[in-house]
Amino acid sequence: MVMDGDAPRMIDGHRPDWRFAWFRRADVEVIDTWHAAGLRGTGSNDIAVHDVYVAEHHTCAPIFMPARCDRPLYRLCFYNLLAPLIAGFASGVGRRAVTRFVEIAESKRRGTGAIVRDDEHCHALLGQVDTQLRAARAYFVDAIGEVWSTVNAGDECSFQQRAGVMGAAQLLLRSAVTAADALVPFAGATAIADDEPLQRCLRDLQAARQHIFFAPDALKRVGRVALGLDPEHWMF
Repeated sequence: MVMDGDAPRMIDGHRPDWRFAWFRRADVEVIDTWHAAGLRGTGSNDIAVHDVYVAEHHTCAPIFMPARCDRPLYRLCFYNLLAPLIAGFASGVGRRAVTRFVEIAESKRRGTGAIVRDDEHCHALLGQVDTQLRAARAYFVDAIGEVWSTVNAGDECSFQQRAGVMGAAQLLLRSAVTAADALVPFAGATAIADDEPLQRCLRDLQAARQHIFFAPDALKRVGRVALGLDPEHWMF
């Protein structure tokens, strides 16, 4: 964040000068702060950089400034560019939760001795969350596919198309969280072991929903666009 004294420097009077900057690894102090309930493997520690000069051509502002390269990928807005990476993670981990539960259900026994896979409640629940997850993934693939066709034709995406991608990504994450959250109790006490993939799926998905991309107010902007209104947000 480029600062003007103690406050962020504003561009056009309403948006901050927020940039990515590149510098040498040797200039960075990595601070061991990433002690989180989920996504532990990302190593998302804080960093500190002191008195390092970064030339302007070693910075970029993809959220606000147009790309220097006119190709389909660079015609996407920043959040539509980010969406497949973030939503793809949610889709994959949600699917892993389902497949792992199926593995557990094949041999896991209740206190009565009955195998989980023979439980009718399990059948209904698994059918519901699996269908929802597949539907959400299909919706996202459709939304991002429409956007990709638009930029490949040399056109700019509409607010409606951008909102479609953001809404689809939100739904995919929520469907994945719902699936993992619903299946863990059916897997019994063994599901909470440190080395059990199912509980790690749940923790990672819960951690992912804290990302700003999945913030609850994002759906408000999607709703505004659906009503034909301006999203009224500089990050849209």
